[in-house]
Amino acid sequence: MPAKKDKSKKEDSGKRGGYRSYMTPAILFLNGLFIAVDVILLILLPQRTKAIVVLRSEILAQKLQEQSAQKLIADLQATKTQAEKIQKALPDQSRLLEVIQFLEGLKDISQVRSFNFVSDTPIKDAGGFNFLPLALAFEGSLPQAMAALTRLENSPYLFTVDSARLESPSGISEGTSIQVNLRLYVNESFVKD
Repeated sequence: MPAKKDKSKKEDSGKRGGYRSYMTPAILFLNGLFIAVDVILLILLPQRTKAIVVLRSEILAQKLQEQSAQKLIADLQATKTQAEKIQKALPDQSRLLEVIQFLEGLKDISQVRSFNFVSDTPIKDAGGFNFLPLALAFEGSLPQAMAALTRLENSPYLFTVDSARLESPSGISEGTSIQVNLRLYVNESFVKD
């Protein structure tokens, strides 16, 4: 019986040997292919990873620049609006006639006796801002005088009061005379012709 076992082993090994001989080159080829793919991936993957990191960094930098630009534009727009308000409040010589018309409009509230510019050329205050000194005298009741001063305060121009003097020979409830020394702040481009 032992001879039968050897014979069956030889037949089995013959069948396996043929199978092994056919599959060995295919397996070696597939293993070589997988190793080649792995090597290529190991070489290319870090390069691609670096490229992706660089692209992400560039995209992030672009987004930050875009946000900064949008904020800068918004800030400039807000500053421009504020600068326009300031420019309107500080007349130049071409808008001086508008200021005079505004001051003459105070006659609607009280009796403006006189107003005159103390100086034709702007004077600089302690802060270096240009202004024209102005003397204003008007008469009327105390409520009329207060209304005129309120209109000056709410005017589109920048006036400041240096001094005010109230005279009422017959009492405050009757006629009053008010002399106000003002400063009309003007644009720094204001020049005398």
